[in-house]
Amino acid sequence: MSTIRIDALNPIVNPERDHEFPAMRDGQAVKLTVAQVLGLIEPEDLLPQSTFLATANNLSDLDDAGTARTNLGLGTAAVGTLGTGANNVVQLDGSGNLPAVGGAALTGID
Repeated sequence: MSTIRIDALNPIVNPERDHEFPAMRDGQAVKLTVAQVLGLIEPEDLLPQSTFLATANNLSDLDDAGTARTNLGLGTAAVGTLGTGANNVVQLDGSGNLPAVGGAALTGID
């Protein structure tokens, strides 16, 4: 059996049903196929899609999105308005540069 780190695997590849991977059975290293593993899963063990959050809902599918953002360690910028106006979160342009903004509040520049 060849040795490969799990983080070296391509996460996008869908293995064939006969693809083998290492597993442990009764303390012994064995090879299982994808089909064998799928055969161990009972339909009632699968969670319905509605159990998961949808990215497009931006946490609105939770009872308290604000608490969720706090639990995730997100600050106020997570819900701020992007732009260059007052109280906006500044977004870099396509080149990674700051957008042009007025310098009316700059002082000490000769």
